[in-house]
Amino acid sequence: MAGHSLSVWHRQYKARITFFVLPLMLGQLASYAHGLWVGFDWMRFAAAVFISIAWMVTFFKEVPLHTKISQGQDVEKSIVGLIDWNWPRTISWTLVFILSLYRTTTL
Repeated sequence: MAGHSLSVWHRQYKARITFFVLPLMLGQLASYAHGLWVGFDWMRFAAAVFISIAWMVTFFKEVPLHTKISQGQDVEKSIVGLIDWNWPRTISWTLVFILSLYRTTTL
């Protein structure tokens, strides 16, 4: 894809993926916030910390990189940055899943 067509495609991609991902992220945040409110335990707290890490990386690192790609700025560097910064999110959400699975099977 040429630089201009990548920017056009990426703007559409961002809008479409946000439509699906943002409600899931908000639902997860609400679910864990509610869980901590009604019954604190260390596993929920640890999961909430990992969710917070994923959110911070998403909004302070990933969103600005996606914006640069949509604007056609530093595209190659931004793509590498997205790949690199996706690892902390992947690890965080994997740990949340493991903690949730463990918590569910031990109740």
